[in-house]
Amino acid sequence: SLSEIQAPSGIAFDSRGNIFVASFSENAIYKISIYGQKAVFSRSSLIKGPIGLAIDKDDNIYVAGYSSNSIVKIRPSGVAAVFALINKPYCLIYDKNHNRIYVTEQNSNKLVKYDL
Repeated sequence: SLSEIQAPSGIAFDSRGNIFVASFSENAIYKISIYGQKAVFSRSSLIKGPIGLAIDKDDNIYVAGYSSNSIVKIRPSGVAAVFALINKPYCLIYDKNHNRIYVTEQNSNKLVKYDL
């Protein structure tokens, strides 16, 4: 095991090989560096019930906030902002070929696409 994280729920890699893991119960995103060092990357009040994670070509992190009904975008600097409001977002994936994010909306059984 790389590291213990409470209620790990989402995982993604940035362009440098760092691992980001969402902690559903802590409302936090952890960063595990390529050297194995673990630290809280973001614990914004905007992040509530993080489940899915996706990272775009510019290393922006998109977090599915299940409990906040939102997608939060976290810049590499750590600054977080609401990217979109969505009903119970669950899984996210970044499509690098078309520069877009796909999100599953669990409450309404939809797949939603956002062009970046």
